[in-house]
Amino acid sequence: MNNTYSIDEDINLSTDISIVQCTEFGLNLEVIKHADSIWMTKRQIAELYDRHITTIEEHIKNIFKDGKLDENLTTGDFPIVAVEGGVQVKRNIKHYNIDVILEIGLRVTSDKGKKLQEFAKTLTKQIMKNVVNDTNQLSNEILELKKISFKIRICY
Repeated sequence: MNNTYSIDEDINLSTDISIVQCTEFGLNLEVIKHADSIWMTKRQIAELYDRHITTIEEHIKNIFKDGKLDENLTTGDFPIVAVEGGVQVKRNIKHYNIDVILEIGLRVTSDKGKKLQEFAKTLTKQIMKNVVNDTNQLSNEILELKKISFKIRICY
């Protein structure tokens, strides 16, 4: 089953294209928001991480080769309008979703890639801390419920 996105009829270019300001990275990028994700071209990803497009292509190739992500689920062809020789030309250009964008960020060795890695580690630690706190709270509530249940059994 091939789930590759062909977006031409589903995407509304006037509402599904957003300018994302990445103040951390000092960038303003035009990205496509579609199907609960954001989508970028190789060129945009290269700009995001301050790497040459061939480096990004190599990372993408390895991500799919290693089976880290499913290419059919994480890539899509989106219509892009460009002016060539004074004529507007619409072409479907391959885009990569947020899963690919983040996976590349974990692989690049640029300062921007390192910032993403640090952010991901901090976020993971915070999530784990919240899970531990929630688990402890839940354990305390279960213990309290057992005490109440025991008291109710004694009363009856």
